Amino acid sequence: MLAAILLFTPTMADAALGDQTLRQGMRHSDVSELQRWLSSKGFQAGAADGIFGAQTGNALKSYQRSAGLGADGIAGPQTFSKMKVSASGSSSSNVTKAPAASAGSSTLYRVLRQGSRGNDVKTLQQSLNSKGFNSGTADGVFGARTTSAVRSFQSAAKLSVDGVAGARTFNALKGNIKASSSGNGTQVSGTTAPAPASSGFIVPASGRISSEFGSRNGSSHHGIDVAQGNRSNVSIAASASGTVTSARFMTGYGNTVIVSHTIGGRHFNTLYAHLKSFNVSPGQSVRQGQTIGIMGSTGRSSGPHLHFEIHEGSWNVSKSNVVNPRKYISF
Repeated sequence: MLAAILLFTPTMADAALGDQTLRQGMRHSDVSELQRWLSSKGFQAGAADGIFGAQTGNALKSYQRSAGLGADGIAGPQTFSKMKVSASGSSSSNVTKAPAASAGSSTLYRVLRQGSRGNDVKTLQQSLNSKGFNSGTADGVFGARTTSAVRSFQSAAKLSVDGVAGARTFNALKGNIKASSSGNGTQVSGTTAPAPASSGFIVPASGRISSEFGSRNGSSHHGIDVAQGNRSNVSIAASASGTVTSARFMTGYGNTVIVSHTIGGRHFNTLYAHLKSFNVSPGQSVRQGQTIGIMGSTGRSSGPHLHFEIHEGSWNVSKSNVVNPRKYISF
């Protein structure tokens, strides 16, 4: 028994954080330190129990995306370099200042996402509102409307659109990007940038892929499913700019939104199904990254998730135009 305890008890000779690559399935005191670091930066890695499970992996992927790294969920040299982990095991992070709400003020930022609360969220909302990206009342609560505003700003700034305010988003907010009052584009440095429809498709929701496109249980699965455990308050974004052609309850699909797009002269439809709710209506124009609904489990569904389809042409009952979304999006 004593030998077993010694095998699993960290000793002074254990490697410092950053001296070994950490990945899902590992148990180590370094994992505990990684979990504490991620949680301190707003990436919810769960309890610092030294067990590298799915929650820690997802938190690490979120950090890697915000840091501009490949999101593989493995803590290796590049990730530790970004974290600036020293050889002694102490860690620090580049702390970027969020854009001030007024001249002379500044706020140290943490990564902000839906569910975050605090004065830094309020500062973010004030900055978005001042640039014409309507995040609603600056109340310090990061809800669906703030997520939509962040997504719209990220799209205008040509950033990765995920609705999460990290270092790149805060740095871009220091610039002079403003929402267009005409609705025909985004004003950048005094010129009108083209609407983001030309930029192609983006991932419509954050989470893990719970089911791929293709054969499933002896039948065809015509889209990709994205889930976040049992969470049902996840914002769903328009994958590209376009016009809503349908927003209703559909048999099997549940609450569903279909958006029509013209990209590079080609016609597409995207479909978002099993929504808890939607906040758009037929004929409404939507911008890439704009929140159009909330993840749910309506229709034939075994739990909260987004079922997402891309059609090269119009959606139809036979799904003759459907393609694997991975043809256009790197999930």
